[in-house]
Amino acid sequence: MDNRGDNQPTNSRIGLIVFALGIIMLGVVFWWGYQFLGSIDTQIAQVRTTPAVTTPAAESTEGDLQLTSPETVVAQPRPGLSLGQVAVMIGLKLVGLIVLAYVSALVAAKGAQLAGSSPRKT
Repeated sequence: MDNRGDNQPTNSRIGLIVFALGIIMLGVVFWWGYQFLGSIDTQIAQVRTTPAVTTPAAESTEGDLQLTSPETVVAQPRPGLSLGQVAVMIGLKLVGLIVLAYVSALVAAKGAQLAGSSPRKT
């Protein structure tokens, strides 16, 4: 009895299912990437800025010269994330998306390989 051809339809079906799963995973990763790129502007807009606030100046004396200024500019940071913290968050999300895309591509490739493989000889 020769049952070498019996495994071919099973291999093809399982391979196509795994391939489709990998393609769906890739689609999800690309959708997440699209949403991520759309949210970068919002994250950058939330970066704390340092507004210049003018306050009355105090008189100071240096030697014989008395310096007075009508206003002095003072920087006071607002609460929120710094640009470095936002950059780290964006970088970590980007690395996560790259890893997920790589895994999804491996799953799809393995499914394609399984679907196209010849049955094993027993």
